[in-house]
Amino acid sequence: MKVLGVDISLIFSMAWEANEGKEFSAAFRRTVDVVTAARVGYDRCMLAIDSGPSFRKVCPEYKENRKDRGEPYREQLKRTIDRLVADGCVPIVAPAIGTFPGTGSASFAEA
Repeated sequence: MKVLGVDISLIFSMAWEANEGKEFSAAFRRTVDVVTAARVGYDRCMLAIDSGPSFRKVCPEYKENRKDRGEPYREQLKRTIDRLVADGCVPIVAPAIGTFPGTGSASFAEA
């Protein structure tokens, strides 16, 4: 059995940045198209999904220039994941793997 693993956060993020989130459904369409094309020849497709802040958040330089993309980004990412799951992809959500020193808040694995 051949299984394709997809970092859906990365692919969607690249599609979102391609038009700076200006066209509402563009990232959705691009991501679905990329994953659909990549799945050809595979028996299963696994979507690795980020679920919260990772251990890297304790490094101040990690993604320090990245702005919060807002609710439209999160809504479109969820819509995209829902569509791909409906198309037969299997979602694997990154689990909590520990806590951040000092705050005790959960730290998650990355996709």
